[in-house]
Amino acid sequence: MTKVQSKQSENSEHVWHIDLKPYRVLIIIGDQWKDPDSFVVKCRWNIPFDYISGKGDECEFQQIVALLKSWCIPFDIIRLDQNDLKIEDFLDENMKPRYGCILWDADQSRLENRDYSVLEQAVADYGISLIAISDRIKDPVICKLLGLEYLATHAHSSMIEVNADHFMTRGMTGATIPKSKIFPYQKRVQIKAMDANVIAVQGKFPQMTVKDISRDTKAVWIGGDYSIMFDWYPEMRKLLRRAITWCIGYSIYKTYPDTVIMAMDDPGSAQNAYLEHWHYPTLSKTEIMERMIEPLKKHNAMMVINVCPGFADVETKKIIPSWTKKIVDHFGSSHDYPSTKKGIDEGLRLGVFEIQSHGWTHMHPDLRYSSCPWWDADEEGEK
Repeated sequence: MTKVQSKQSENSEHVWHIDLKPYRVLIIIGDQWKDPDSFVVKCRWNIPFDYISGKGDECEFQQIVALLKSWCIPFDIIRLDQNDLKIEDFLDENMKPRYGCILWDADQSRLENRDYSVLEQAVADYGISLIAISDRIKDPVICKLLGLEYLATHAHSSMIEVNADHFMTRGMTGATIPKSKIFPYQKRVQIKAMDANVIAVQGKFPQMTVKDISRDTKAVWIGGDYSIMFDWYPEMRKLLRRAITWCIGYSIYKTYPDTVIMAMDDPGSAQNAYLEHWHYPTLSKTEIMERMIEPLKKHNAMMVINVCPGFADVETKKIIPSWTKKIVDHFGSSHDYPSTKKGIDEGLRLGVFEIQSHGWTHMHPDLRYSSCPWWDADEEGEK
């Protein structure tokens, strides 16, 4: 980041303006995105990757996307099986860098006749940092930017050892990745570090390197087996997030260290009054206060309440506001929806409830359709 000093007046103090890199990542992939229309990112988990035979779906791209989404880090995707790289892909409408970091996950051996020199232009001329993973570093342009020489990739059983203290590896120095599980047939990338600093090794070969291209532009290589590195190694996920932070210069991301999301579904819905297999009485205001609100207040916690505001009323054959209904169902259970509403309102007022929708009625809202006449149906049948 570049600091620019300015003076507001003769008597004012100096004000520092900091030019930050854009907080956005560009993911560049090869042919991993199976949807030709680029709408849905998914991995066919019913065809798992076989680490011995090398057959099956490769899901590292989908896992990276899921990680960035969960961390709330903005990103775009370029797929090289459909597009050639051009400098405009990296720039905004003012021809300034659109991204603070490039995350390279394209296997050059599966892409023919490609010119990657524009990547060097984006990094060297426009100061966009670069992160590359695993064996996606076979092209000389990629290696030059990372400060590496690619040699080969072969199976190996040794674990990755963190051998240098760095922003990315803080708290991990001397530890192994993974800390417990060992995959004897994992792929190990063999490289030679040229002008990059090695911060982790696997056997005699570096597996994690960092390089200062300039004061504000960084290059990171995270080695290991791409088919398992983000799936089985939680440490690799942490290293990827730290690499993004180091390469951009700052980061604002979500973490979930000890987080539990609590939710309760269906207050207001008619199902609990009609369904024999899902039958329960509504909660009263007193029960909500004693058993929900007070414990939440005690632990400084919040619960999401997914409500259904529409009640299917058989007397009027209409959908009416749930919170006006007070009945005894045919099972003999009492339902006091107005009392439930008062309890929910109190939790909302005290800040321990968050209200969301679970649908209008939790059922098909048109109950007069000929194929399923619900209003006059038997309690033991359609109703």
